Amino acid sequence: MNEPKLNRKLVINEFADPQKNVSFVERRIGVGMGGAHVHEFYELEYILEGEGEQNLNGSMYKLRPGSFYLLTPIDFHSLSTDDYLLIANISFDMSALSPEWQMQFTGRRHNLFCNLEGQEKMHFEAVLSMFRKEFSETDTLAANMQKNLLEIIFAFVARNMKAEKAGAAEGLQKSLQYIFEHFREDIKLEQIATLGGYTPTYFSSLFHERTGKRFSDFVNDLRIHYAKVLLANTDLSITEVCEKSGFGSISNFLRLFKDSGQTPTQYRKSSKKEKE
Repeated sequence: MNEPKLNRKLVINEFADPQKNVSFVERRIGVGMGGAHVHEFYELEYILEGEGEQNLNGSMYKLRPGSFYLLTPIDFHSLSTDDYLLIANISFDMSALSPEWQMQFTGRRHNLFCNLEGQEKMHFEAVLSMFRKEFSETDTLAANMQKNLLEIIFAFVARNMKAEKAGAAEGLQKSLQYIFEHFREDIKLEQIATLGGYTPTYFSSLFHERTGKRFSDFVNDLRIHYAKVLLANTDLSITEVCEKSGFGSISNFLRLFKDSGQTPTQYRKSSKKEKE
């Protein structure tokens, strides 16, 4: 049976406009927010205000105004702060970039992080301000302006990002990529551990240490998220949603879904009301 056709941005980014392959938001992270997570989309994030720390693929970075990093679908990260962080977030599908830029970043094996200072920081913030303005425009040239400005931003990435080798995290990134591609299938911890080059025991410990979640909880969270997308955007039955989300048992699906605060039926009804 074919998978239902979904707008990709509805699946991958709660902040995104579903009509665009690029989104821009400014979000505020407070104490206790920003736990370990991964995405199926690409993100450029720039710290506007505040200080904190980021765990990016197991490496720790100090965050301050001017900190700038790129996140891809095989990265996991978490943010922490004793006060708050104000972050400019550009989320995008790779189709928003030219093939030349796509080739530069899709195959990399190191974290992309830097701290902008002086004139470089001032120039970047000017481009970011222009991108913010164009993202709010609705005329026919806005999309072209956004694409051009995004590629200028990527020039900043290429010029400033330090190539830090992923080291021991590379195997974990490979495992995470496989999980995202196959979470709707019957995947096992032992299988994923072998793929990354680890023993099951070591992988289980490493996975929990780096992501803050057990392997089974991580996979189930992805499945529940996907189930919510199906419930909100298709007319599939609850049983069909359960199957397409990777759950082998309807009772297990209902139990885990209810842990998020609503039953599948309640979630579907509330999602439809929000769209009215």
